[in-house]
Amino acid sequence: MARGKGFVTTMNLCLPGLGQLLDGRWITGAVILLLSLLFFLAGTYWALAPLIRTIRTLLSDPSGGTIDLHWEPLKIAVCYGMVIILWIFSILEGILHREQKEKENE
Repeated sequence: MARGKGFVTTMNLCLPGLGQLLDGRWITGAVILLLSLLFFLAGTYWALAPLIRTIRTLLSDPSGGTIDLHWEPLKIAVCYGMVIILWIFSILEGILHREQKEKENE
């Protein structure tokens, strides 16, 4: 089934790497998708870990102590920034690959 660059771009807007997977480029799509997922999960971990630690502390000792939320905003920003970079790369790579393929077919 012939798919244009609009299809690949739309699928990559939904999920990074999805357009490449549906275009039959399994390795490229899988690498982009897996890296995006890993960075997203790592960013979510760094964002939620201090909150979960605090809740566990309060549940184990409700009478008190100090609550120390030690956030690491740089790690969170790097992880989510990498997701955005991979997303943009996925879209651009899909468009450029489609254009190259169309030139070869001419």
